Amino acid sequence: TPLILLHGGLSSIRGLRSIIPALSKSFHVYAVDAPGNGRSEQADSISYPLMADYYSKMIDLLQLDSVYVYGFSLGGTTALHLAANRQDKVKMLIAHSASNHLDGYNEQFAGTPEMTPEVVEEYAQWWLEGHLKRTPEPDKWKKFIHDMQKVWYPREFISDASLQSIKASTLIVQGDKDLIWINTAHHIHNQI
Repeated sequence: TPLILLHGGLSSIRGLRSIIPALSKSFHVYAVDAPGNGRSEQADSISYPLMADYYSKMIDLLQLDSVYVYGFSLGGTTALHLAANRQDKVKMLIAHSASNHLDGYNEQFAGTPEMTPEVVEEYAQWWLEGHLKRTPEPDKWKKFIHDMQKVWYPREFISDASLQSIKASTLIVQGDKDLIWINTAHHIHNQI
């Protein structure tokens, strides 16, 4: 069975590499970097629906009949969009640390400064150094951060109507010390 892995924000599929060997024993794993992340080129703009559309096109290009999807954080929210839009293809879904709304994040997230290129240079050199080593477009990293602001800071990430349209068997995974409020996971669960 095809299994698509969707990584978190400011990350790459490298963040999930420790689980790929075990998953590969039972699934045909497709692990790709989201636009602008890891080794992928940047898109003109970026949003959850746009990322879900890229993965949807990948499903069609690979002529996959049906898929399972696991998404973590940003990948989890993207996976929710993909499942809502591709009911014909997504049969099982795990959304791990996904949020439907900016208010879904707890005070730990709210207490972090808004991610700007200046904040990245001051507080996230570890990320920037790794990103610049892997990205095919190192000169566009500031554009990437500006594009990601449009993903991270709108009020709503996915509508209740879209959540309600998901037909895939779905598992919502939430950690006790996650950046997402447990109420957010309950809300997503209840809408699906």
